Parts: sequence; structure tokens; C-alpha cells
Amino acid sequence: NRFHVIALDLKGFGFTAKPSGDYTLGTQADLVMQLLDHLKIEKAVLCGQSMGGKVVLRVAARHPERVSALILVDSGGVKIGKGKPANRSITRWPVIGPLVAALALTSDSFVRDGLLKCYYDKAKVTEDRVATCYRVMKTRAGLSATRATYAQALPELTEPMISSLRQPTLIIWGAQDQLVPLEAGKKFNTLISGSRLVVFEQCGHAPQNEMPERFGKEVTEFLTSLPQ
Repeated sequence: NRFHVIALDLKGFGFTAKPSGDYTLGTQADLVMQLLDHLKIEKAVLCGQSMGGKVVLRVAARHPERVSALILVDSGGVKIGKGKPANRSITRWPVIGPLVAALALTSDSFVRDGLLKCYYDKAKVTEDRVATCYRVMKTRAGLSATRATYAQALPELTEPMISSLRQPTLIIWGAQDQLVPLEAGKKFNTLISGSRLVVFEQCGHAPQNEMPERFGKEVTEFLTSLPQ
């Protein structure tokens, strides 16, 4: 009720068209820029969760003049531990990936298991939520887009690229995230000068869904703290 908020489906997500072709991070970042140009938005605060975080980081690095601030939510994009990406997907495995893809057309168990890993509060994994997510993968086009997204979005951002960012940055993380652990959030906090890390206890990979009121409060306070 205080800001103009635009929520978009990245290519392959939601219930919009799912064409074949390029699903790389660069293409997704270009899509965000094309939307800003189309809507004649000169500058915006970009918020991205999980893979969406990698997309907005890429936009901010390529077009810093168009991004006034960043909000990263359990974002992918850094390597932790022994140099491995913070999140890996079974759909990228050469043999098991296609098998899982075939099973996804006949059962919602793959989607259900994925959601159970996303949420600390398992009660959030309702039948409606499972059905909505599964609906996207029930068609061959949706399944193909999902596989292409995971396969082509693999390249991680470089640490020098992340460290070069100068936009004010809020980092929100679920302490019990099983997909992208808190260690990744702490690394983002170290790499991005002046960034602020807020950790939600008893929360998983999707704080905006598990704790929407607190999420909204943190985001609003961050936005109101920015220079006009």
C-alpha cells in the first residue's frame, strides 16, 4: 500500500507461455530489462528469491544505473563449502534427470517432496499449494521449460562480480533452508559491501511464504530507509 510493486513470471515460470530455446540467466536478466524498458521504469529496486536472486544480481551487475537497491531472499549465486554451488538439482543428472521428468507427468510426489524441503513449517505444504505447483509441470511444455531452466541456469556468478555491486542490499534468509544454506547468505553479506543480513529462525527456503508479515515489515523498513 506504499509502493508500486510489479511481480513477473520469468521465462518458463507460472502459467505464461513456455517456449523452447534459451533459458540461461542472461536471457532471464534481459527479460527483466525489457520489462523495465516497456513500462518506462528508469530505476527500480529488484527483489529475487532462489534462482530469481541470481537473475537480479546479474541485472544489477550489468545495468547498475537501472537498479537502485537489491533484496536477495535465500538466493543462489555463490559457492560454499568445497567450492560447490550452494544448490544442486537432481534434474541435471544425466540419467536420473530424464527419469524424474517422466515420473513428474504421472505423479505429484516429486513436487510434493520438493516443497517439503522448501518449508520448515510442513503445514504450509497444503494440497492446494502442491496442486498449483504441479499444474505447471503437468504439461510437456511446462516440464521441458522446468528442465531447461535448471540445466541452463547452472553457471554461478563470480565473486568479483558480486563484490563489485554498490547498491544498498537487504539479504533475507531462512535459518533452516535445506536448499541454499544460511552459509550462502553469510557469504553474500561478506561479499556485498554495506549489505544487511536478516535471518528468520524456524523458516526454510521461502520466507515470503512462511512468514509473510515479518517479510513485508523487513522489506518496507528497508525501502523507507533508502534515499528518495
